[in-house]
Amino acid sequence: MARQSLVDVACCISLTIIFFLLIAQPSQAADLATLLKSNYVKVEKVNDLDDITVSINQQRVTVRLASVIAISDLPVKEGLRLPRFRKETLDAVKSLLLDHEFFMRIRKNPEDDRVTAVDLYRTGKHVTKQMPWTGKLPSEKVGWGMTSMNILLIEKGLTISSGKEHGNQLERIKLLYKDAENLAAKENIGVWGNLPRGFREVTKQ
Repeated sequence: MARQSLVDVACCISLTIIFFLLIAQPSQAADLATLLKSNYVKVEKVNDLDDITVSINQQRVTVRLASVIAISDLPVKEGLRLPRFRKETLDAVKSLLLDHEFFMRIRKNPEDDRVTAVDLYRTGKHVTKQMPWTGKLPSEKVGWGMTSMNILLIEKGLTISSGKEHGNQLERIKLLYKDAENLAAKENIGVWGNLPRGFREVTKQ
């Protein structure tokens, strides 16, 4: 009996360990629609713009920001110290996203209803003196009191628009990505000082 009890205890411990290991692992974006019972998420980890871990409903999910290019995929000019450039850019992204709460909307593939990427927003509840809202910047024209973090990252020169996954967004919202890109290019900030020669002409088309 004692031996059987020990075996039962060992089984219970093993199952408990397996359970906690499973819930500790981030889910894939395809599972996001099922988990999305609350639209507010907290960013827990940022490896790149296509590899962001958020906590939602006490679970962790790996998501990708919609309509922006991952840092590791950005075109850069020859001779650039790539590791340093990517680290500095990623650090700047982390300062804006990591450990912050955002309102999240998902983008779905219209053909199979599969979640493909997400949009993150600061809302009125997040507006502070340190993070004000004026309604004048492209990232702030998505709705009253809201700031699109996807567009804000473009504004700050930390990425560029992929020109994809706009889905059923209003035409005026789609144009905000290009407006943000033009603003960053005009100020020559972030990636715009490190893009290949002639890239600006291509993006204007």
